[in-house]
Amino acid sequence: MHLGAAKDYLASLCALRIGKDTQKVDSLARLVDVIRSENFESENLLKLFHTRGYFGPKLTSSTKFEIIGWMKEVTELRNEFMHRRPYGDRFAEQMGFAEPADRSAGVFLYVRPIVIANTEDDVQNVVLRHYREMTELCYVAAITSGMDSSMLTLCKDDIISFKIEGRNSDSKLPSE
Repeated sequence: MHLGAAKDYLASLCALRIGKDTQKVDSLARLVDVIRSENFESENLLKLFHTRGYFGPKLTSSTKFEIIGWMKEVTELRNEFMHRRPYGDRFAEQMGFAEPADRSAGVFLYVRPIVIANTEDDVQNVVLRHYREMTELCYVAAITSGMDSSMLTLCKDDIISFKIEGRNSDSKLPSE
């Protein structure tokens, strides 16, 4: 769910940077409907998405694009569990099992199946793969955006006043 929101926020940022109305283009699905090849030249984030294989030419159009690759896979996975069924709905997903990693050393892995496109995989591996891909994408997108991606920090000089819960009046920070 959060990964889907993050990719839609990135799409909205791309829409803003190419001059589209973010009230109308507020998701990756809507962004892919409005982008054209010239947008990849003018917007670095879109170029990043394109070079990573997240957008490709639509087979039925000479000017439009579609979501492909990992981005399509993760979008379909999100839609499966947000709109069609909860995880654990399939019989194979209802329980896990121990699998030997190194039988001689007595090391076992706990495997919890997930059924995606009628194929079973380990849910922990699936989540970890998508988590790594998305965090790496966000990191590279932050750098590519050209914006200040440093963490916002506050020091005592930044705080003008605060309110202690349970008291009615604002307090001032003690001066040092």
